[in-house]
Amino acid sequence: MEISTKGYKRRARKILRRLGENSDPYHSLLDEIKYWIRGGRISPVDVGTSEAELEKFRVENHKSLAAIYLEKIRAGESRDLFVIYFRDEVRKGGFSLADIGTSREELIVFCPWIPGNLTLS
Repeated sequence: MEISTKGYKRRARKILRRLGENSDPYHSLLDEIKYWIRGGRISPVDVGTSEAELEKFRVENHKSLAAIYLEKIRAGESRDLFVIYFRDEVRKGGFSLADIGTSREELIVFCPWIPGNLTLS
């Protein structure tokens, strides 16, 4: 059964509402909304959003995950692992450490083994 353009728009709008409600996980919702937009050959505008808003959701997703990993680092949980996850989210999101309330100096306090040449942002 082929889905009409109207069906693609309806499904994409439903996902957009979930994104607006700060539903988790953003990443899978972003992939899903892009799937419905591409599949229906429609634009983000057709479902009440924009590329800029979708980009904002993408960055917020990475910030949210980085904040979770930062709390785990601060709590002493598997710091060697979570600092790698944290670094990856900061890089993917393209935001600064200050944007999520930390600094390289704080991370070095919690993870003194971080080499001087490890780029965190």
